[in-house]
Amino acid sequence: MEELAHLLSESRVPALRDDPSKRITVRLHLGGVVQRDERDSDKIGATRYFVRRQGQLIYGKQNLHKGAIGVVPAELDGFNSTQDVPAFDVDCVPEWLFYYFSRRHVYESLERLAEGTGSKRIHPAKLLKERIALPDREEQLKIVDVLRIIDRAINTSEAYTDKCKRVNRGLVQNLMTLGIDEQWCIRNKETHKFRDSELGSIPEKWTVDRLTNTANRISVGLATSVTKYYREAGVPIIRNQNIRRGYCDDSEMLYLDATFASRFPGKKLRKGDVLICRTGANVGDSCAAPDRYVGAHTFTTLIVSPQPKRIVTDFMVRYLNSERGIKELNYILVGAGKNNLNVGQLVKFRLVVPSVPEQNRISAILRLSDTLIDEARRLTDKLVLIKRGLLEDLLAGSVRVNDLAS
Repeated sequence: MEELAHLLSESRVPALRDDPSKRITVRLHLGGVVQRDERDSDKIGATRYFVRRQGQLIYGKQNLHKGAIGVVPAELDGFNSTQDVPAFDVDCVPEWLFYYFSRRHVYESLERLAEGTGSKRIHPAKLLKERIALPDREEQLKIVDVLRIIDRAINTSEAYTDKCKRVNRGLVQNLMTLGIDEQWCIRNKETHKFRDSELGSIPEKWTVDRLTNTANRISVGLATSVTKYYREAGVPIIRNQNIRRGYCDDSEMLYLDATFASRFPGKKLRKGDVLICRTGANVGDSCAAPDRYVGAHTFTTLIVSPQPKRIVTDFMVRYLNSERGIKELNYILVGAGKNNLNVGQLVKFRLVVPSVPEQNRISAILRLSDTLIDEARRLTDKLVLIKRGLLEDLLAGSVRVNDLAS
């Protein structure tokens, strides 16, 4: 076991001149070393700055236990940071030491070293007394090489996921304004006919209508006090916070007494219903009510039951959450100080109405796009889990790098 004092020496080379464009800091949750936003300059005040060099290990005194640690990259060599972001010259492979502290249980455990009143800090003198198990340099380099490979794979997967999301956003925009013809081709104004409408240019055969004319029901869920009727099990009740843009987050569901719930048969969810968040931070977000909650209740959410012969549930949800739909929802939002969406305004919501077959084509393409995004996310999650396992096995010494190939 090595004491960190044998591996780290604090670097305190003062900056000759404070240059706001050459300041660095370290992000939380292993976000690494980044250039500090110049707009934060006035918040810092008169503080001494010190020069930081490539390969130095730096950490945030206040937030080390939240993963505020990193290695200065080549592109930030010669930049400066304050004394609250100390830097160390490292007598081992810097990246190995960074990966060592990248394990959540390791950096979170360092909170015990924090001192002071109010805003506590982990001072270098305390940190340097920590002891770690250090393999030889050759082993350190091998471990770093393995973890760099998995990091590159994670970055590539995340970039692919972001690209899929951008493509999806563009696809939604095109399909909700141009549509798709019988040959599954997105229309364009050179080969298809369009006309002007109150919502802008739309394909010739599309119509614009009010939500009230395309729905059998537009109502609000239970709006009476239900707290005393909550039970460990019973009839599910979906709240506004369960509604997310495009999906129902039922990770924290509540349940009502069945006898109480039976008093409101007209409020029960039906197959194909659309739920809209009526108030709160995610006001206007919409999702389809999952089939498993048919017969359940909602608490003060908006409920729309589409007319199946006029509009498809999935299309309605996607339209409500599209750029055009959000623009219309923002137009009808009411409330002082806190945005609210009410039935009286929602019935006036305007939307485009393609034919039902075209709505189904649009939904099918967007479901495929959603699947690609989900698969990309799952790959990233899998790679992150692999990295987490490698960090524990390789940094704790329970598995040697050479063993990975056997």
